[in-house]
Amino acid sequence: MQHLNTVLFDLDGVLVSSEEIHRTTLNSALLDIANIEIPREEYLEHFLHLYTTQKIQKLVDQQRLALEDADDVYALKQARTSVALKRDLHTHLNPLALVEYLQQQGWNVACVTGAVRKSAYIMLHHSKIISYMDLIVTRDDTERTKPDPEPYLKAMSLLKVAPYQCIIVEDEEKGIVSAKRSGCPHIWEIEGIHNTSIDGFKQFVQEIA
Repeated sequence: MQHLNTVLFDLDGVLVSSEEIHRTTLNSALLDIANIEIPREEYLEHFLHLYTTQKIQKLVDQQRLALEDADDVYALKQARTSVALKRDLHTHLNPLALVEYLQQQGWNVACVTGAVRKSAYIMLHHSKIISYMDLIVTRDDTERTKPDPEPYLKAMSLLKVAPYQCIIVEDEEKGIVSAKRSGCPHIWEIEGIHNTSIDGFKQFVQEIA
């Protein structure tokens, strides 16, 4: 497997876990501006893994949120998310150990995320992972986001690597679709951040050898 030299990580659910923060800050903004909330069970079933813009548009389409309030909800949610990430985001030791191990072993290590740049950098900084990243591609860096392959293709282009030289680590459908469309044959599909570990990585590399 000497041709493999790059690992491209998704962010949320792979390197960090911030979905509960996003749920709380979105509901806070919705409550203050429109006097509505998304019940937890509904959020987990129908809103989890959607981008914030998609969540808000879904509420507009359902006529639960007025279109004229959508931009205000988005702006307030993003502002509160930035504060909450700095205050509440926890470092997960397994992903931190893995990216440190990969750097020591000479791999290219990158984060390719659908998060906006400000949120992505806050999460990577406060999880202590950012210093191990050779490249960070966020939603602000591409015209199209996952499930389009553009984010992964841009990362490969900037790192000057081919799809067959990469391992992509993803935890949910739109990211997995994006990874497959990029042409990468090595997609490590994990079930949660607890799987992002040195042992898990070594096992995956053995499986594809």
